[in-house]
Amino acid sequence: MRQAAEDDPDYLIETSTLTGAQLVEEGVRPRGGDVILVTGAVGSVGRAAVFAAKAAGARAGRDAPPTCASWSGC
Repeated sequence: MRQAAEDDPDYLIETSTLTGAQLVEEGVRPRGGDVILVTGAVGSVGRAAVFAAKAAGARAGRDAPPTCASWSGC
């Protein structure tokens, strides 16, 4: 088994990806069927948060229902 070096691209994880994933996995801890709203999901941290939420079985991004502001009677 090869040991990863710090300058090895397979070893490196972008800080933004790690931050977004940690936010969801350690902070929010969604379960299957939860709906997660990620503001700023077009940025790298937000996009990573959406991917992590979906990996946990939550609905996020385009899978989430429309916001309350778009519903009449909210």
